[in-house]
Amino acid sequence: MTRIEGQGNGGNYLDLTAESVSKILSNPSGRENTITYENGRGPINIRVVDPLNVPNSNFSVALINRNYFFRNDTLAGNPAALNQYINSIINADPCKTSTVSIGGRAPHSTLPFPKLQHSSDLDGMVNQDTATWVLKDLNAQKSYYPCKSIKIGEEYYFADLGLSVTIGGTRDIAGIERPFNNASDKYIKQGDIIGASIGFASSGLNWLSGVPDVDGTDGFNWIRSGNYTDNNDPNLNDYETNNGATSNNPIFADENQYFENVLGGTWAPYALVAPSKTIANIIYAAPGSPNLITTTSGTAGSHANLLPVFDLRTLASVDIVITKDKSKWTRCLVLEESDEAAAIPSKANKLETRRKKSVDKQGIALGDPGCNTAEAYLDSAGTGQPFYTGLSWFPGYAINLETGERLNIAFGEDSYQANNNGDDMMWNPN
Repeated sequence: MTRIEGQGNGGNYLDLTAESVSKILSNPSGRENTITYENGRGPINIRVVDPLNVPNSNFSVALINRNYFFRNDTLAGNPAALNQYINSIINADPCKTSTVSIGGRAPHSTLPFPKLQHSSDLDGMVNQDTATWVLKDLNAQKSYYPCKSIKIGEEYYFADLGLSVTIGGTRDIAGIERPFNNASDKYIKQGDIIGASIGFASSGLNWLSGVPDVDGTDGFNWIRSGNYTDNNDPNLNDYETNNGATSNNPIFADENQYFENVLGGTWAPYALVAPSKTIANIIYAAPGSPNLITTTSGTAGSHANLLPVFDLRTLASVDIVITKDKSKWTRCLVLEESDEAAAIPSKANKLETRRKKSVDKQGIALGDPGCNTAEAYLDSAGTGQPFYTGLSWFPGYAINLETGERLNIAFGEDSYQANNNGDDMMWNPN
């Protein structure tokens, strides 16, 4: 299945073909507009029901708008005719079976299906009530319509093709409705997260794990999902967000702790990670920035509110791949993770670019003997003023499977932890 335009996952796990991945990685722009999915791992579900009826053909699927708009000024003086015309549209929509001409208007069956317009999208999502689709046999030049909106998401069987197709609309993680609904907007619901998996080239050699989140008040509570509040220190709170359309209505961002269950609590969106070390003078640290949240405490209660820019609705389906093939590695910034600038020689603040020489793929610093200067040196603006510090390589890549884009990557290390590989500018977790 090849995607020509649009984006989304249809509520399905996605996997790109190796050829598409290779094209994305080799494209200087870092993206491919046309991407191909592995069989059974695309945004549309297609099943062969009757193999004997499946034609030897190519097919296209396009989303279209099932609504037809009319100018009521031509019929405003005749309410009966207006109602008859509207009813003819409703009754025929979206399969265009009506041949009735009312008030001199063209019969519904002769009208073309309008394409989806970006201007009618709601926060990047099509209106699922009015969107449907058309399946076209490109060899026979014959079109097939399901007569249902994608909001229903039902399986539709085309007997003369021997195929069934299911295209369902999905909601964003913590999605919002139109009109706004404080009872449900921005709440993460069961099914918002499709899932996650991790695999290794050698099934018997699972060489990488993570630090599982553990609820509590120490550094292991690094995913701030749930509804915990601490009246003495709001930095310990689970995060809240505002779901009011025109007023402030704080709700917990992930009250049911869905993100604490992704791969055993070892992966989470950056927007939900702990902002700072919770106890002074201990080694515990937190991956996030204090600027993730604003905190308040007092008579109105204790709150840790996500800044509006951190919107969980922007999360997408991604593949993150770690590989020893250095041609696929990603140039990246290295960020300082120490919570105490005074405790480290560089005095860098947390999440500033590390103030240490950039390194090549072997971890050799720029200018040091044996350094591959082409790998360690980067003059991205072409001004003759390169990044001498703060750059390294992530041993792999990340791809947005919905858009075909290669993603930027940064990693952090706590340079105070030099004895634990925290000061070597390399992605080598200990």
